[in-house]
Amino acid sequence: MSKQIIVALIGAAATIGAALLGSNWLVDNKINNLKVTLVLESKTANHEYEAAESGFVSAVATADSIHPSVAVEGFINGELIAATGAQDSNVKGVPSIGSNSFTMPVPKDTKWIVKTASATERSVVVKWFANRPDTK
Repeated sequence: MSKQIIVALIGAAATIGAALLGSNWLVDNKINNLKVTLVLESKTANHEYEAAESGFVSAVATADSIHPSVAVEGFINGELIAATGAQDSNVKGVPSIGSNSFTMPVPKDTKWIVKTASATERSVVVKWFANRPDTK
């Protein structure tokens, strides 16, 4: 398995862990003498960021009785890249999708934003993560 694939798998695992942990953290790993520092940060929906390094954005939409319909869109330099939604339905025959997510790659020096009309900490969670190889 190549180093790039292993690093990508570490990143994907971190996204899941971040959604569960809900905090910022760093993980150092050494894979075949390649030291990788995984940076994971909580971000805010409807706020534009500029990527100082390449990384990924993960957004999780969660619907509940307070926010029965949540739509989330991810943009890079104004272009729609990813979208998802969640729905809590109490209408007979209409299924609920309580939670849904997307992850999008963000190149260095680009502007990105996750937009939603239902931006509350509970209904939309946004995480930024990047792998920083140690070149020393």
